[in-house]
Amino acid sequence: MQTLSNLRRKSPNALALSLLLVAIIIYEMLSTAFLFLPPLMGVIFTYLVEKRREAEKLLSGVAMPWFATFALLIFAEQLHGFVLFSSAISYLLFYNIFYEWVVINFKARIIQLAIFNATTYISTYSISNIVLYVLDRELLRYSVEYVYFIIAECLLCLFIFKESKI
Repeated sequence: MQTLSNLRRKSPNALALSLLLVAIIIYEMLSTAFLFLPPLMGVIFTYLVEKRREAEKLLSGVAMPWFATFALLIFAEQLHGFVLFSSAISYLLFYNIFYEWVVINFKARIIQLAIFNATTYISTYSISNIVLYVLDRELLRYSVEYVYFIIAECLLCLFIFKESKI
């Protein structure tokens, strides 16, 4: 009986998360049609970094929403023309190699968020081009859109992650 009451209490949160996930997927689809909408890859990347760091501080594993968000990052990369798993590789490289260095050397929150967002696009773009070069396919072209996406998503991250501590 107690399990049933726990399920009822958690149900609105699960419903809200499901609706948020559906809304983000619809937004991602719209961002492919409307070029002025940033793909939110930097925001998703920043969320993944912060939730993993929080899980490490609490000595717990990452929760199921983290994995869904990771899948959303891969979905977004595919919609916007990057090579499959290039954002996953860039996330793993960044978090395991550069994250501690960024947090130690840059104390200002805005700089950290800017680095997270810039890293998302620069490393995903670079890894995609390396894979395409190895496969002898046409490389991705650099465009000013990436700079716009970095700036727009950095501002968005300031509003979303302003209270969180890394």
